[in-house]
Amino acid sequence: MDHNSTKYHNTLLRLEDEGLLQAGAVIVADNVLFPGSPIFLWYILRCGKYSGFTVCPVKENVHGAKLDDWMIVCKYDGEQCLRGVIDNEGADDNNGTHRPVVIPNALLELAAEVEAINTRAKRSIVNKEDWEAHVALTLNVYRKIGLRFGAKKSESDLTLDNSSTTN
Repeated sequence: MDHNSTKYHNTLLRLEDEGLLQAGAVIVADNVLFPGSPIFLWYILRCGKYSGFTVCPVKENVHGAKLDDWMIVCKYDGEQCLRGVIDNEGADDNNGTHRPVVIPNALLELAAEVEAINTRAKRSIVNKEDWEAHVALTLNVYRKIGLRFGAKKSESDLTLDNSSTTN
């Protein structure tokens, strides 16, 4: 995926809903750190249908600055998994076919910030320092909610602390 990074989760949910993913399908998403795709990242880590999370660090050249970015690669584990839904309303699914994924408030706020900086960038009113501060903010929020990069097995593994909270 390489379009509006704050919409990746919508694209992935649509692919799931339409039955367009087969077990073993590889998902590749660019711009997960810069400008950011916080809801997508949380969803793939929490819904229980994806595995083999690998972070591919890349550099984005913006206004002469080499900013850190991530490409995420993971594998879809197939229909044997529960269908994930994003549910911040606390709806209860009685038939057991959905696994609600509650997005932490910090990630919802970060997603709004990603949208805001993208909007400002389209009007050319974001400079190198703004982008550097945005990447630092994104990394800080990811750490705060328990995302760990390179914490296990190899430098490219992405994990989510089980102790992480949803708010």
